[in-house]
Amino acid sequence: MKILKKTFSLIAVLAMLLSLTACGEEPDASVNNIRARGVLKVAIPNTESSMFYYDEEAQDFRGLEAEMIDVLAAAIGVEKEYVPVDAELLYSQVLTGVCDVAIGMKTAAEITQNSLAASTSYGSEKLYIVTPRGVYAGDKNVFSGKGLGVSSRLASDGYSDYLYILNVNMMKYNNSDNVIGALNTGAITGYLCFKSEAEYILSQGDYQLQVAPGLTGEQFAIAILPTSTNLISGTNFTVNEFLTGAKCASWITENTEEVPAEE
Repeated sequence: MKILKKTFSLIAVLAMLLSLTACGEEPDASVNNIRARGVLKVAIPNTESSMFYYDEEAQDFRGLEAEMIDVLAAAIGVEKEYVPVDAELLYSQVLTGVCDVAIGMKTAAEITQNSLAASTSYGSEKLYIVTPRGVYAGDKNVFSGKGLGVSSRLASDGYSDYLYILNVNMMKYNNSDNVIGALNTGAITGYLCFKSEAEYILSQGDYQLQVAPGLTGEQFAIAILPTSTNLISGTNFTVNEFLTGAKCASWITENTEEVPAEE
């Protein structure tokens, strides 16, 4: 799995958090404030998924989430700016006003647990387990008492009960290459993640991919400050229009070739 082209250092994040705290200002992610600034600031995890990835040819981000953010920014009438951060810092970007919204990994339930509002869900992804070839994820005994790696991009409420039943020692990872090393040394017997990351790991060794038994997919939603009521309602309206096909990103319509009418 690639690291996104744009990087955002932890030091810079902490510096901004400290400055905001010192000022004691309440974050303002209202539509009027975003319009006045001219930019919609979007926090994203610094790893790719099938819903959000960097397209080298287009020199821009693509995927369902990128399409939706394009539509949302256009609806507000501003440009977009992505702020890649570690997955654990996504929500802090919104809570402290560094970003207006956050996308990219958590369930709606986990968003609300972090005192943020969740938009209408715009998609879901199944959970997969990568194991060394020959290890069958459906056989719970292969994991019992052993280590199972979990992507830091997953919401804990989606897999915690499953791991408890398996009697598994959970180890969180936010770097795919570290996962590969752990699988090779036997530190973990398998790795729970989204398919996009699993496919990268599969390309690096003799592993196999299986749908995680007993686990449902995660629902994705945009995280917004609960005080930003006009942004929440506007986002939900835009997401619904996007999902029904009433609106789509401009780069999609520009790249769509018109089919000549039959004579």
